[in-house]
Parts: sequence; structure tokens; C-alpha cells
Amino acid sequence: MTLAEILADIHIIDAALVAFEREYGLLSDTFILWYQEGHEPEEQSWVLDFAEWAGLYKSRKRLYDLYQRRLNGLQAQGQDLGNVMRQTQRALATA
Repeated sequence: MTLAEILADIHIIDAALVAFEREYGLLSDTFILWYQEGHEPEEQSWVLDFAEWAGLYKSRKRLYDLYQRRLNGLQAQGQDLGNVMRQTQRALATA
């Protein structure tokens, strides 16, 4: 995956996370701590939403880590950050 593809996927996931945050009134960082402690949803209808929310949160974390590794690799190859931004910007504009 390119930086542009990773960034686009992060934005898609962020939009979905914001939708859950608005629906349930919690930031995703707060939710995931609560969820990982083993708390159960109060309503049965929330079970699937909470599983999806947690999955999206974990996916975003993996994408952030991948993004950082790719960016670090480009910088280690001597790529200027400004050049990387221009390339990613062009790729996003054409997507």
C-alpha cells in the first residue's frame, strides 16, 4: 500500500469512528479502554456495533503503524518530507 492509500483508508475509518462516537457519546479512545476491560454493552442491540467499533479502532491503529513505518522507510532512503507530501497529495487528488 502507498502512503496515499493508507491515508485514504485511515480517513474512511475515522469517519466511521466519528459516527459511533456521536451515536454513543464517547470518544473511541475512551470506548476501547472500557471495551478491552471486558465490559458488556447494556443493550443487546449494541453488541454488533461495539464489535465493529472495536474492530475499526484496531484497524486504524494498524494503519497508523503501517503509515509510520512506510514514512520512516522513505525518510531513511533520503526522501524529503516535502517531496513525500507532494507525491501523496497528487495521488489523493487523482483517486
